[in-house]
Amino acid sequence: TLVKVGNDIVGQTASHGDIFKISVDASGTVTLTQYQQIDHLPESLDTTNNNAHIDLGNGLVTLSATATVTDGDHDQATSTVSTDLGGNIGFDDDIPSVTVTAAPATKVALDETATSSGLATIDTGAIVKGDDPDVSGSGYISTATSAGALVTVNAAFGADGPAASGSTTYALTVTNANSGLTLTDGSAINLQQLANGTVVGVVSGGAFNGQAAFAMTINAATGAVMVEQYLSLDHPAEATAANSFNSYDETLTLAAGSLGVTVTVTDGDHDMATSNTADVSNQITFDDDGPTFTHIQNAIVANQDNNVVTGTHDLAFGADGETSIEITPLTNISGVTYLPVVHNVDGSSDLIAQVNGSNFFDLKVNPDGTYTFTLIESRPVADQTFNFAGVAGSQGTSQFTLGDATFNAIDTNNNGSIGSAEILKPTSNGFGVGNGNLDGGEQFKVTFATGVDKLSFFVEHEAAGAFTMTYTTDTGLTGTVTATVDGWLTIDPTGDFNSITFTVTDGKAKFDNFAYSKLILPSDQTFNFSVSGVDGDGDHSASQTLSVTTLGEHPAGTPINGTASDDAISGTSGNDTIYGLGGNDTLYGGAVADHLLGGDGNDLLIGGLGQDTLTGGTGADTFKLDQLELNIKDLITDYHGSGVGGEGDKIDLSSLFDTAVGGNIADYVHYDAGTNTLSVDTNGTTGGANFVDVAVLQNGPAAGTINILYDDTNHVQHTTTI
Repeated sequence: TLVKVGNDIVGQTASHGDIFKISVDASGTVTLTQYQQIDHLPESLDTTNNNAHIDLGNGLVTLSATATVTDGDHDQATSTVSTDLGGNIGFDDDIPSVTVTAAPATKVALDETATSSGLATIDTGAIVKGDDPDVSGSGYISTATSAGALVTVNAAFGADGPAASGSTTYALTVTNANSGLTLTDGSAINLQQLANGTVVGVVSGGAFNGQAAFAMTINAATGAVMVEQYLSLDHPAEATAANSFNSYDETLTLAAGSLGVTVTVTDGDHDMATSNTADVSNQITFDDDGPTFTHIQNAIVANQDNNVVTGTHDLAFGADGETSIEITPLTNISGVTYLPVVHNVDGSSDLIAQVNGSNFFDLKVNPDGTYTFTLIESRPVADQTFNFAGVAGSQGTSQFTLGDATFNAIDTNNNGSIGSAEILKPTSNGFGVGNGNLDGGEQFKVTFATGVDKLSFFVEHEAAGAFTMTYTTDTGLTGTVTATVDGWLTIDPTGDFNSITFTVTDGKAKFDNFAYSKLILPSDQTFNFSVSGVDGDGDHSASQTLSVTTLGEHPAGTPINGTASDDAISGTSGNDTIYGLGGNDTLYGGAVADHLLGGDGNDLLIGGLGQDTLTGGTGADTFKLDQLELNIKDLITDYHGSGVGGEGDKIDLSSLFDTAVGGNIADYVHYDAGTNTLSVDTNGTTGGANFVDVAVLQNGPAAGTINILYDDTNHVQHTTTI
C-alpha cells in the first residue's frame, strides 16, 4: 500500500511495515530507499520467465514541480509540470548463484564378494536387470550408498535467502555414455539416463545384451548416491601366486568424464540457479571378488577295479564365476603318464593317468564342491618280454638276470651244491635245466626286484603230451599250470608276489621266451595333486594339495584306516571295516555287510548295499541310508541326536524318497521307540501305508530326538525331528 507521509511516498504492508520510501529534494532529485526485500515472481537464469527487474506500476506516484519566474520589473509567471514516476521507479532482484566441486573422499564403494543376491529396489524402467548366474537368487549382487553428497556445494542465495523447502537439489548427469567397464565376458557397458533421473549401465553384446549391469540414483535432497550392481565386472589385473594374489580386491571406477553431478538452488522468491557439472566418475568404485579355496578332503580308495570315492572341497569362484579348475600332478612314478587336463563344458576338470596306454585312474574336480577319484585299474602293470639268447652262451649257470627277474638254480637233491642235472641252461635255442630241456622233477626259481602280478613262458614241446608245472610263491600261493600246445603259458596267482618256484611234474619242453607284468605301484601309494581355480576375470585362487592313497593288496579282513585329517574313504565290494579316525570323514561301504566307524569329528557314514553297522563316534555325525532293501536293516550303534546328551547326529533319508511339497513327514517316516526301529514309506499315503524297516538304533534313543534329513519333489532339503 502506498501512503504519503509528509512529502514522501511510503510503500507499506500490514505485516511488515515500511518496505520502501520515495522522496524528492528541492532540486527535484528523487531518491528510492528500500528497507526489505520485495518478492519477484519466479524466474530462472535461462530468461524463459525473466522477472529479475520490476517497476512501480504506472499512475501510482506522480512527481509535480512548480516554477515561478520574475522579470526585471518584477512581473511573475508560474507554471506546474507533473510526470508519472511509474516507469522510473524500479527494483532489481538478487539472483542466487551456485558452483560445485567433487568431494573425492566421499565414494560409493561396491564389493562383488557375495554368495547370494539381495532384493533390487532401483527402478530401471523397461531395462531388465541382469541376473548373475554365479550368485544364487536374483537381484543385486552388491549395493552401496555414499555417506553424503559426492560434491561440495558453494551457494549464494542473496537477500532473498534460501527457499523454505527444496532450496538445494542434486541430480546425476551422463557426460559420456562410455562407462569404461565391461562384463567378465568382455561385453561393453554404456551409461543411459532415464526420464526419472536414474542412470543405468546397459550391456552391449553378449548373453546379457540390453540388460542392466548396474544402476544409480541420487537423493535429490541430500546428494547421497545409491548404486546397485546386478552383473559381475571384468577386473583386468589377474591375481596369481606370483603376485601374492594381490589383486583379489582390485578396484574399478567409471571412466573419467562419464558421470557428473549438478546442483540447483532456489532462493526465497523462487529464483533458481543451476551449477556447473562436477565429474564424480572415479567416486563410483567396484571391488573385485577373487576366488577362495581353503580346504580339500583327502581320499583313500581300496584295491578294486573301478572303485570310486567322492570327496569335498570349498573352492568358490564368487560373482565373477568360473573360468577353469586347474589340476597339477605332483607325484611322478616310472610307468605312469598323465594326459593333459580336460576342462569340461560343465566346469569340471579331468586328469587321467595311464599305464601302458590304458587308463589307470581319473580325477574329476567339480565346481559344486565335490570331486571324484575313480580307480579304473587297481593293479596297473608294465609288461616286459625277453628271450634267452646270449644270456650265458652254451654254458650252464646257477643264476642269470633278465630285466628285473633273476633265475636261480635249485639244489633239488639237497646235497648242498648245484650239480650238472640242476644247472640252468639259457641258450638261443631256449631255456631248460640240466640237459637243456625241462623234464619231470626239475626245478628253478625266479625272483623279482619289485612285486609282480603274473608271468608267462612261451612253451615249445619237446615230446608228445601235455607239459605241466606246479608253483609256489613267496607269499604262500600255490597252483598248477599246463600247456597242451606250443605257445604262451601264463602263471597268474591270485595275489602279487616277489618270487616263485617251479617244479616240472609232467612232459618235456623248452621255453623260447619269457614275459612278466611288473607292478607299477608298491602295496600302498599316495598320489598328490595341486588343485586351484581361475575365476571369470582371470584371478587365481590359492592352491590346495589333494592326497589320494590307493591301497594295494592286503589280507582279507585287514581294516582300512583313515588319518587324523579329513578323509573320504571307499571300501571294496567285500565285507570291510573302515575307521575314519580323526577329522571330518566320509566313509563309503560296499555291496555287502560293512562296519563303518567314524571316530572323532563330524563324519558322514554311507553304508551302501548290505546290512551295515554304522558307528559315528564323537561329533555330529550323519548316517546316510541310500539303499532300500526288504528285510535288511542297517544297525546304527550310537545315535545321539537332540535332547540331553545329544551330539547333533542326523539320519539322511534323502536318497530313499521325496515328499510332496508341504507333505506330512509322518506319512513317510516312522520311529518305533519300543523296537528302536526306523522305517519309511517311499510314497507316503499313496496306496496305503507300506512302511519298510531301514535301520535299528541300537542305543535306543527316545522318540522326539531323531533328526531326519529328507528332500521334497522340488529337491529342497528339509530337517525335522521325530
